[in-house]
This record gives sequence, structure tokens and C-alpha cells, in this order.
Amino acid sequence: MDENEDNNQISLHERSEERSPLTAIRWQMDYQKPLGDNKKLELGYQFRSVHHSGDFIFENLNLKSKSWELNPEFNDKMDLRQQIFAWYANLNGALSKWNYNVGLRAEYMDRLLTHRLGKGPFVYEKLNLFPSIQFLRSFENAQSLRIAYNRRIDRPTTKLMSPFKNHRHAETIELGDPNLKPELAEVFEVAFSKTWSKVEISAIAYFNYTKDKVFRVNDIYSRTVLWRTYTNAGTAISSGLETSLNIKLTSWWKLYASGNIFQFYVRGNPNGIETTQQSLNFNANGNTSLDLSKNIRFQWDATYIGRSVTPQGADSDYFLSNMGLKYNLKGNKGNVGLQVQNVFNTNIQTIVTQASNFYSATDYIKYDRIIMLSVGLRLNDGGRKNKILKTEYGEKDF
Repeated sequence: MDENEDNNQISLHERSEERSPLTAIRWQMDYQKPLGDNKKLELGYQFRSVHHSGDFIFENLNLKSKSWELNPEFNDKMDLRQQIFAWYANLNGALSKWNYNVGLRAEYMDRLLTHRLGKGPFVYEKLNLFPSIQFLRSFENAQSLRIAYNRRIDRPTTKLMSPFKNHRHAETIELGDPNLKPELAEVFEVAFSKTWSKVEISAIAYFNYTKDKVFRVNDIYSRTVLWRTYTNAGTAISSGLETSLNIKLTSWWKLYASGNIFQFYVRGNPNGIETTQQSLNFNANGNTSLDLSKNIRFQWDATYIGRSVTPQGADSDYFLSNMGLKYNLKGNKGNVGLQVQNVFNTNIQTIVTQASNFYSATDYIKYDRIIMLSVGLRLNDGGRKNKILKTEYGEKDF
């Protein structure tokens, strides 16, 4: 809705409806064979398929006829079909005083995206190889050293590839890129850990190089509306040190804390303009648990995400914290939980973007302070726990 400043009358009525059902299947086969001399060969195949359709309706109210009319600029239907065929082989063994794991994964991805208003179809086919290698050595006094390299992939979600204008809200119009490439990262790590009777510390030095990094790019759509697109704008490099501390203070009190400091460098090409940004970033998180009695446990966690640059500006820092109480029923037959999320109501972040012709600063405030009560009962399970297989589909796509 838009209100006229002269007569305080609502002059613009808009409404939207989106339907985007997702259907996905995944199956895999794994095989292991001991080779002697503490060596083991692992082979496997995995198939993943996703079908994500979408029907996007956007209407304006005709103030004269009092009827809702379709706005052709923001109405579309789309269909995404993506299949991934993956094969892998791992060899585990020991060499001198080092344990090792050497592996190779091959993935072939076939992606087809169509939409009603487009000239498509948009096709992306690619075979990628993902090598990995890890060496692990244990020393006296519960010390260990790990050296590792691996290649990773992060595929864009449907939202980022939607090839039509989407009026997300009154201040922002989005347009995805149906030709987005997955992000490919090369990760090197050197990790050291040491354990005492009640204390465990670890430190990881790392270097991460990401190619075809997906960035949001903002521009001006109108005087009051932001134009947002997504594109493979460039590369990102982060190198730093992550440390963690795990302490058992008493038999009833445990504490965990970790911190991550790294140099972040990003080079992009938003709207054809070469940009280079860098910042020293810091993140931290921690949690603690106290057994107040035999059946009652108190838990508290906190997360701090520091300020970070982007190709067009910077994202501010923000802080989140949650608390909870858990009561276990006698005989381990179930539990009752009470949790408070976003305790201090600090889920606030400022996103700044700027270019030669505009400057934008938006505060994203999420009022998600929640008090949640949960009850869990265990009925004739014989102590068995079901393992639920997680999938990348569904959690990120909507």
C-alpha cells in the first residue's frame, strides 16, 4: 500500500502470491574393502534430482473498478530441473607415523531452467573434479596435527536464479540470473589440538580461495525502490586463524568458546565496474551448560558476527543469544524444554551499498524473540536412535 502525502488517502494497493513446490530424490551406494596393512578402499555413487516449480502472481487494485488486475511486469511461471551424478573413491591408510586419507569425487551436473516469459531454456552442464587429501599425526601428551586440502562446491538456490522481476516488498525489486555458476572453493588447513583431563584446545590456520563468488548487486530502480540482482561477480579470499576452547569446569558445568580472525579480500565486477575491498574480520561464539540437578540442565549460547566488506559496501556486525532449560523425565522416558531465542532482541544488521550514483543503508531488524515450550516422549524405542538423512534441498531454496 502507498499513502498519498497530500490527502492521507491510500492510492496504491498491491498483493502477491507465490507457490513454489519442491520435489527431490536422493539415493546412494557405498562399498568398502580392506586392503591389508591397515589400508581401506571406499567407493560410492550418488544420484540427486530436484524439480522446483514456481507460480508468481502480482496484482494491483484498480481504484475505479475496485477489481484486482494482474501486473504483467511481475507475473511469471518457472520450472527448474537439476540432476547430479557423483562418483567417489577414498583410500585410507598409514604411512610412517602419519594416517592419511586420499580421495577423488567426480560430479556431473545437468540443470535446465525455463520460464513463461523467457526466451530460454537456460542450460548448464558441467563435470567437476573434487580432490581431497588429509594427513593426521598423533603425538605424546594427547596432541595431534592435521594437514588437509579439499575442493568444495556451493550451488546457487532457485531464488538467486529466478529470471524475472520479483517485487519482494515495497522498497526492493529482485532479478535473478538463470546462468549463475556454482561457487568453487579451494581450502587449505593446518590444525593442531591438545587435550588435558578437563581442557581441550585447538587451532586451525586456513586459506580459502573461492571462484565465481555469487554477490548481490544493488542499483537504483526508482527514487524510493532498490534494484537488486545476483551475479558471479568475482573472487573472494579469506585467510586466518580459528581457535576453540572446551573446558569441563566441574562435574556439572561445561564451557565452550571459539573465535575466528581472518583477512577477507574480495574482487568483483558489479555492473561492469571493477571493485576491490578488504577487511579484517572477527567472529566469535560460545555456549555453556549447567546441570542444576540430576534431571535439569540450563544452556546458554551466544554468537557474534563481525563487520565485513562486500563488493559494493559492507555488512555491519550483529549479535545473537539463546537460553534454555531442559528437564529429563524419570527413566529417560522423555523431556520437557523451555527455550528463549534472541534473548536480548539484537538480531539487527545494517547493509550498506554504494556506487557512483547512489548510496543506500538499510537496517534489517528481525523481531524473532521467541519463548518456545517443547515436550518429547520416548515410547518403546528400545534405546535406539533414528538417523535422519539431511539434504541440501528445501532448507536453502525457499
